[in-house]
Amino acid sequence: MVKLMEKRGLFIAWRVLSTRSKPIARRLRFQLFFIKDRPPYFKSMIKTFMKILKEKPKYVAIQLPQGPLLFLMAVLKKLIRFLLIADVHTYFLIPVTLKEKLLNKPFIRYLQDCNIIFVHNYELRKFLSVNLKKKTIVLRDPLPEIHVDREFLKKQNEIALVFPASFAHDEPIENLIKAFKQAEKPKDMIAKLYITGNWRKQPKLREKYSSKNVIFTGYLSKKKYLGLINGADALFALTTYQYTWQSAATEALALGKPLIASKSKALEEVFTRGTLFVNPLDIKSIKIAIEKILDPDIRKRLNKEMLDLRDQYQTEINTKIRKLCEILSIK
Repeated sequence: MVKLMEKRGLFIAWRVLSTRSKPIARRLRFQLFFIKDRPPYFKSMIKTFMKILKEKPKYVAIQLPQGPLLFLMAVLKKLIRFLLIADVHTYFLIPVTLKEKLLNKPFIRYLQDCNIIFVHNYELRKFLSVNLKKKTIVLRDPLPEIHVDREFLKKQNEIALVFPASFAHDEPIENLIKAFKQAEKPKDMIAKLYITGNWRKQPKLREKYSSKNVIFTGYLSKKKYLGLINGADALFALTTYQYTWQSAATEALALGKPLIASKSKALEEVFTRGTLFVNPLDIKSIKIAIEKILDPDIRKRLNKEMLDLRDQYQTEINTKIRKLCEILSIK
């Protein structure tokens, strides 16, 4: 294992580890320090405080939210000199629920203590003050390295559409199912909709809509999940929020899969090709996109476009990471 002094920095996350945090930490050669804790984060604060005192890192990157983590780093930065980097996610700048507002909004002002700020799209950057924008870098989610050793088996005439769901309140799952059922399908084709994730968060959906063509997979192991999306003919990235980045979109890009996505500011600025955009609240809009994706010629075109877009996307990320490493004097 590479020692921390060789890595030169810490990447700290509390409660939930974002899919982008691990690859960013690896590319920067920062040690990932993750604490799975709940509010009010007393255990997280103590463990983080002790870690900083012990390691005295030159650089500290933090995953936001949570707001108290930013406050703690702003205080510690005055005691122990380090360069502070904040990877700011949507719900930190744009809290939706009361809980998010209480845990994040009071701490936004401490972004002024950061040396560098990351956001994952240009639209989110608009919510920052002029002074904060000057030290903000738009760093897209790195493409996941997807290695499949468990193939998803399907019939020769089956078209598999996959929605990687978290069953959160911003996901229009019921609209998607209704649109899928209404969509006209070619007679020589079996179309199936696979909805992954913990359906127990919304059990009534499964009770009402589960069928031989609408499959609620439940939570899948990493091997099974990667096998499923790798074998899929298209993926969905659907949300009713305008600035949320969907990990399903990044996975579709990494695999070169056609994508049906919500018409949102965060996704539209990136997915200029290989994607069919829909109004997530309009069943007819989703239905039309599904009917298009069932056309093999359209899927073939979208697949090629997505592969071309993937190369462009990866080049942008590599360039940003390389420049950041130069700023931090990391070889």
